[in-house]
Amino acid sequence: MFSKSKEILTFGKKLKAERQRLGLTQAAFAELGGVSKVTQAAYESDSTRPDIAYLAKLADSGVDVLWITTGRRAALSVDWDLLDELLELVDEWASERKKATSRAERKDVLRVLYSQFVQDGQIDTAAAAAVFRLAK
Repeated sequence: MFSKSKEILTFGKKLKAERQRLGLTQAAFAELGGVSKVTQAAYESDSTRPDIAYLAKLADSGVDVLWITTGRRAALSVDWDLLDELLELVDEWASERKKATSRAERKDVLRVLYSQFVQDGQIDTAAAAAVFRLAK
């Protein structure tokens, strides 16, 4: 009998998978962790390992660091009031864009914003504006 074996996810592969799940570029994810894009690429290729300060910054931004380090997802509760406020911001941003915004684009931006602000339970308007600039 032949059984399929699961691919072993290295630290770097899990880091990349989490970045992609959040819909972020290497540059945007690197910014969350306070490192350069080159450093982020090195982490994702398992060339080097990040320090705890990087992981703490990611965790503060809403990244699931537990999954990256252990392979187990953190249990999440939803802050519906925050989500509603962010949805209003995303709708406003989409209406002010010079081009059409698909449902998938809105969802991606909403996901990034929520993961960034859920820890504090409030919106940092400067950080939200930065996300909107990245989503051009």
